[in-house]
Amino acid sequence: QKALKFHPLIWRKSHRLNVSGAVVDDDFVETINALPRLQYLHLVDPVFALEYSATPRKALPLVTISGGTVDPASLTMLGSFECSLRLIGCTLNLPVDEPFEMRETKAIWIERCSLTDDLLLRFVDLPNLKWFTTRSDAVTKAARDTFRETRPDVSIE
Repeated sequence: QKALKFHPLIWRKSHRLNVSGAVVDDDFVETINALPRLQYLHLVDPVFALEYSATPRKALPLVTISGGTVDPASLTMLGSFECSLRLIGCTLNLPVDEPFEMRETKAIWIERCSLTDDLLLRFVDLPNLKWFTTRSDAVTKAARDTFRETRPDVSIE
């Protein structure tokens, strides 16, 4: 996989950006930060870096990840965008001993991912979360009820 190389001036008027197979690293984050009108970012089968030093500064209404593997470092980076995050068909590689922070995330939609009861409950502590939707047969009603009891201020479907 090669890092996505494009000049922000070419895309400066874009409201939507769909990228397939991108290496999501510090350079990628800085490029996204430089796109003034960007509203929607859709990454298909991205390859996430292991660490990030760049911080997303952009408020994006929606960031969608389709495919690929999502780990704690990538969730922390994605959670720095002030956005709603949609994960579709992703593998969630979130070991219990590796925490993630999603300080700015307001809403999460997880569909056809490897979400389990234990993983669902790891999202309870997100400070700005207001809405959580999952389409996963592996998540039980008991886990959803526990989530609701712990965070009555968050709408969970």
